[in-house]
Parts: sequence; C-alpha cells; structure tokens
Amino acid sequence: MSSTLSLELDAQDFWQFSLNIYSHTNVANILLQAQSQWRVNVNLALLCLYLDQKSCYLEKAQMSDLHAAVMQFSQTYTKPLRDIRQKFKTQQQALMQYESIRRHILDAELLLERQEQSVLVELINSMQVSAAGHHDNTDIYMNILAEHIDISADERGNWVDLRDLNQYLSTS
Repeated sequence: MSSTLSLELDAQDFWQFSLNIYSHTNVANILLQAQSQWRVNVNLALLCLYLDQKSCYLEKAQMSDLHAAVMQFSQTYTKPLRDIRQKFKTQQQALMQYESIRRHILDAELLLERQEQSVLVELINSMQVSAAGHHDNTDIYMNILAEHIDISADERGNWVDLRDLNQYLSTS
C-alpha cells in the first residue's frame, strides 16, 4: 500500500527546474518534436519529470485532470500566440521591425508558458499524490495522450518517447 501526501509545489521552483532541463539541446528537440507531432503539452511533460524527480506519482484520473486544465488554457491563450509567431516567420522580409516584434512575441509566449505552469502547480497542490509507485508519470501522460488523439498501436511505435527524458534528471 502506498502512502499519499499533499504537495506544496512552488511555481518558481518548477519554472527553474524546467529552464535547467530544457537547456539540454536534446530535451528541447524531443519536447518540440513531441509537441508538433503529437500535441504534447511541454509544460505537462516537464511536470511529469519534476514529479518523478520528487518521487511523487499521479493516478491516471489526476493526470487526466491536469491534461484537461492545461490544454484548455493552452488552446485559449498559448497556442494562438504560437500560431501567430509561426505565421509571422513567413513575413520577415515584409516587416522592417521583424526582430523587435519577434522578441516581443516570444516574451509574451514565455509568459503564457509560465502561466500554464502556474495552472498545473495550483491544481496539483490541491491533489493527494502517491509517495511511492512503480510507474512513471511520463508513461501515464503518454497513455492519456494516446487516448485523446486516437492513435493506433502501430502509429504509437513512431512516437517520440518522452521517457527518454528521464536520463536528463540527474544532470539538471
């Protein structure tokens, strides 16, 4: 029987963890590829790693709640701005102030990413989590994603395996 505990995660600590682990080129590449191909929410993937490092484990229903909350925020705020930034890249020749505008858009996108993390931290701090387990949070998240995007087992074989990111925990 595993014990449960209430977390008091700190949004700033999670942000710093994320910056540290994301600074690894391979981590950024893996997460951005997963975001692009499979609609992975980078902040939820990073939270999975953060919780794994703290030996705190979520149940599937808890992960589903986190996924729903962060995706609602992301679809409303972060993704539209990211889409604008992507479209903006195609217009750089036509805009004299392209670099300045691009920097401001990136800054705004980072603020929204940080807000996404705050949404996750606030929700998880209201949950009871397991202090022991034989599963990892990333695996649970990947299973939930597979359900939400209706992906076949064959297609799943082509997934970027987010569990590969665990190797960076000891170096962050």
